[in-house]
Amino acid sequence: MKLILENWRKYMNEAHGTDTTWDDVHINDVFEIIGKSCEEGRECKSMPASELRKRLKNKPSVKLDPDRVKKANLDYPLIVVVKDGEYQYIMDGNHRFAKAEPKDAIVQVKELYTEEYNKLFGVQNETSN
Repeated sequence: MKLILENWRKYMNEAHGTDTTWDDVHINDVFEIIGKSCEEGRECKSMPASELRKRLKNKPSVKLDPDRVKKANLDYPLIVVVKDGEYQYIMDGNHRFAKAEPKDAIVQVKELYTEEYNKLFGVQNETSN
């Protein structure tokens, strides 16, 4: 059982690229809000990978498939969830970030605000009782 938990990605049919989903939310639902590329929708912010790491409240820590990291395309922006102006975590683009980080390459970031995230996932407003 421990081995399965440590290597769970090998046993799953993992989604790639535009097949990415979270529960009932598809990556295209996110793209409708922020745009798919830096040329459309919300503005991309450019920064070195080291700066992004410093800004993230929740640092990436999951061990990723090295083949997917190697094949990751840095032309696509990372999607970061933002709450009260603070970067929370990378929602989409962890493989791209893992590829960029060792070289401290410039990454493109699109922000998804928690209000938008909550609406997508049907999460009740945190201030509601």
